[in-house]
Amino acid sequence: MVFHPDTDTPLSVDYLDDSFSDLEEELMDSPKNASSYLGDNSSFPRRRAMSVPSHNEIDKSKRQESLHAFQALRNLADRPSIHTQSTLDVRSALVARVVDAASARPSSRRPRTISSTSSISRPHSVFVELFVDLPPVEKQALAQLVDDDFTTRAMMGASPAATIDAHFRAIFRSATTTNSLTRPIKHSLGTVVLEFAQVFNALYQQHMHTYTKDADITAQAAADVIEFSNLLVQVIQFKYPFLATPSVIPCVQQVVEDALFVHLQPTLHGVFVAHCTVADASLTSIMSSLRKSTCVAASVNVPLIYRLDMPAQETLPYAAAIAKMAELPHRRSPSAKIAVVSNVCHLIDDAVQRYYAIHPNPPPMDKLHM
Repeated sequence: MVFHPDTDTPLSVDYLDDSFSDLEEELMDSPKNASSYLGDNSSFPRRRAMSVPSHNEIDKSKRQESLHAFQALRNLADRPSIHTQSTLDVRSALVARVVDAASARPSSRRPRTISSTSSISRPHSVFVELFVDLPPVEKQALAQLVDDDFTTRAMMGASPAATIDAHFRAIFRSATTTNSLTRPIKHSLGTVVLEFAQVFNALYQQHMHTYTKDADITAQAAADVIEFSNLLVQVIQFKYPFLATPSVIPCVQQVVEDALFVHLQPTLHGVFVAHCTVADASLTSIMSSLRKSTCVAASVNVPLIYRLDMPAQETLPYAAAIAKMAELPHRRSPSAKIAVVSNVCHLIDDAVQRYYAIHPNPPPMDKLHM
């Protein structure tokens, strides 16, 4: 509480406001008001007004703060980008080394089949380097989550073939249909498959449009695919030990083959088309002649027993086999193509059996099997 200096009575708030107002007016009229009222040495409370920035200073300060904040965010975002770019550079250099090593190999090599007995590849395989430094735990959280989910479902034992097929189609990116809105799974094994596709294309794309009688090119291409497949199957069995059992190994080999032929099919098919140009031309000529023939079955020496004549209003006996055969160009892997041909043979055999089951004079049954 403040008292009047003469009467020792408390001063009112109005009196204090009037006193400070009079003092402020006197100071503002003084020629030295800037130093006495607003200066650093002023004893008045209002001297803090010197620290109030102008609008330009405020805008400049905000711009600087925004710039610093943006730079900090950019540096934070650049750290994983720099790491990712460094990893890509390392893997690109690795792919280049594998291409150089594969180009320097001897050309004569016999291809081997993908089987559980021949899954041990040679120690000096040039493709082993692609599997170096694979992480025990996937770096992408989504890839590790997919792995954990696959392990859980596979250990439960429900439909192992379908579970294995779905999982590796996802990580190898070999599914026939994909959703563009779905985040891609960046799995280490999928990356290795894509890198092998780069190596394979670098080695054999130059032979796609050039006819050559040298069978070593096609044999070497097939050997490379089988060699890498065997390595990949081994790595999968090491990463997922529960897939090393004999009952599921064929499923693993099948998904590996399917994935490779999704990524390699254009180049691999082009190499064989170039090599078989003369044979394909000869077959095309033969087919053109057959189309002009009045009896195709007689022209290709089909035994009479298999020439099933049906009334015009009925379905052709071999219609199902013809429809199945039309699927052949849409199958990429050799196993899938062989499965189509096998199904066609069964359908032909079934058609023959049904035809002669109602025939008045059927031939002996032992002659009716294809």
